[in-house]
Parts: sequence; structure tokens; C-alpha cells
Amino acid sequence: TVGDPDDELVTFGSPGLSDLADHVTVSGGKAHTVSADQATVGGGSGHTASGKNATISGGETNKAGFGGAVGGGSQNDASSGVSATIGGGQGNTSSGGGSTVAGGRNNTASGGDSFAVGNGCTASGEKSFAAGKDANAGNSGTFVWSQDGAGTTGDNQVVFQAKGGFRIKGTDNAAIFN
Repeated sequence: TVGDPDDELVTFGSPGLSDLADHVTVSGGKAHTVSADQATVGGGSGHTASGKNATISGGETNKAGFGGAVGGGSQNDASSGVSATIGGGQGNTSSGGGSTVAGGRNNTASGGDSFAVGNGCTASGEKSFAAGKDANAGNSGTFVWSQDGAGTTGDNQVVFQAKGGFRIKGTDNAAIFN
């Protein structure tokens, strides 16, 4: 532990281990746990960098694991997927290998190489994309844009839900779908 013992600024290493994590960087904040080599915490409070090369830039009570990164926000968890990333927001989870939550609230990217952004979206299929509100890309190779709760029913689907319809526009005319 580094800093004033009453403030418990930073704890290095895992409980019960005598070796400390090597080559770590903690720029500021308080109550961080850094238990892996080459991990970085930029600031904020209550972060856990538990995997080698984990990075947390700021915010509050964020977690990053092996090769994972959290840009900021609060209560985001990128600790269980290798190279999982969260840009920010609140209550997001990126747990698939190479998965990303760009931001928003309560999103989950659990499929490998999946991507989620918005509010309550889930990208659980491998190489899936979920955006908007309550979008569910639950199958492999899927893309879902949802205004309010659309999802996939099989692999390799594209699903759009927009209550006002949607347009596909070229150089001269637009095709309008309702």
C-alpha cells in the first residue's frame, strides 16, 4: 500500500502474495487495487486493474483485466475478457475477447469481437453489433439497431427497428420503408 495508511490510496499485489506487481503506474486518486504487471490507473477512485497491461484512465470503481481498458465513467467492468474495452458510461460490461462497449449505460459486449453502445444493449454473439436502446445481437455475425427492444433470431442477420421508418438514400432518390 502506498500513501497515507488512513486514506488507503493504492494497494499493489494480491492478498497473500509476497511479490508486488512490477512496472505499474498510478497517477492519482485513491483506493485503487493494482495486482498485475504493467497495469495503469490514471486517477479517480476505487479502481481494480487485475490483469497484465490493464488500463483505467479515470472515473469511479471501474475494473480492467488482461489487456483490458476502461476510459472512464463508473462501475464499468472489462476484467474478464482478454483485451476487452469500455470507453465510458455507467454499469457497462465488456467480457468477450476483443469486445468493446463504446459508452452509454448498462450495455454488455460478451461475444468475442462484439460491440455495444446505447442503453441496455447486448452483443452476445461472436462478431455482433448492438446499438440504440435494448438492442439484442444474440447470434454470430449480427447487426442490430433498435429504438426499443429488437433482436436477432439467427446468425448473420441485420435488424433495424425505427418507429418512424427508415430511409436508404443514394445520389438521386431515396427508398423509404415503413
